[in-house]
Amino acid sequence: MKGLGVFGLISLLLVSVLGLYSCTFMREFEAVEREIQDDYVATATTLRGIASKTEIASDTPYHFAARAFDAWLTVREQVAAMLQEPMPIDQPATNIQLRRLRNRILKQLAESLPIQKLGFAEYCAISKRWQAILARPQFTKMQEEWNRRVRVSSDPNPLPLPPPAKDATKDELALVTLNSVRLVASLEADKLTKLLERILGGE
Repeated sequence: MKGLGVFGLISLLLVSVLGLYSCTFMREFEAVEREIQDDYVATATTLRGIASKTEIASDTPYHFAARAFDAWLTVREQVAAMLQEPMPIDQPATNIQLRRLRNRILKQLAESLPIQKLGFAEYCAISKRWQAILARPQFTKMQEEWNRRVRVSSDPNPLPLPPPAKDATKDELALVTLNSVRLVASLEADKLTKLLERILGGE
């Protein structure tokens, strides 16, 4: 009986220690979750506050010009570079790590846009327009790369290309053709399309 009492006491102590550890771990986890979410909300607010000099009308097709396209491509390449960085082998890609990476990329975007004199809505409009031009039949090779690297079959919500831009101007087509190598090299940036659209819409 005495031995059983000692065993019971040890078990009670173990349960108490594990319970205390679990509570501490949960508090720390919740604090990290709040930090990541607060960081995301603050950065999203900053992005929405980066105004475009060019008015972006929702009821008319957007046509990009050379200066804005070049600025957009520069920012796009910076975003893609961060997405293309390999995750450390000793650090598995957890949900928390991926969300922190998302926040870092959004911060980079928020820092880069003013430097390039580009508004957030303008960046999103050019991205949408580029995808519509990419959907045209003369860009089949680039579409194959898009399907392989952006519209991934394992993604539960694959990103399709929008309807092709039948009203694309000669200048727009020339800019896409001239910069095709850089555009394909930075395709990873298009993976943020849905996220940026949600942010732009205020979500």
